[in-house]
Amino acid sequence: MSDLAWLKDQFEVSLKQLVLDRTPENLPGLREMVSYHFGWNDSSSKTGKRLRPMLLLTSSQLFGHQPVDLLPA
Repeated sequence: MSDLAWLKDQFEVSLKQLVLDRTPENLPGLREMVSYHFGWNDSSSKTGKRLRPMLLLTSSQLFGHQPVDLLPA
């Protein structure tokens, strides 16, 4: 697996955990709606909204930073 693919996987795991941890479970259907919006229900879903975060993470390497440290951003 390339560094970029690994970083994309790490970002996706971090994003999913962050979003679902902050989505109330007591509102029926909200978690499913949020999961649909982010494309987590369909493996063939387009994830174009991930472009800017991936540019941030990969460009951080150009300046000597560890991209994983920027995942919360």
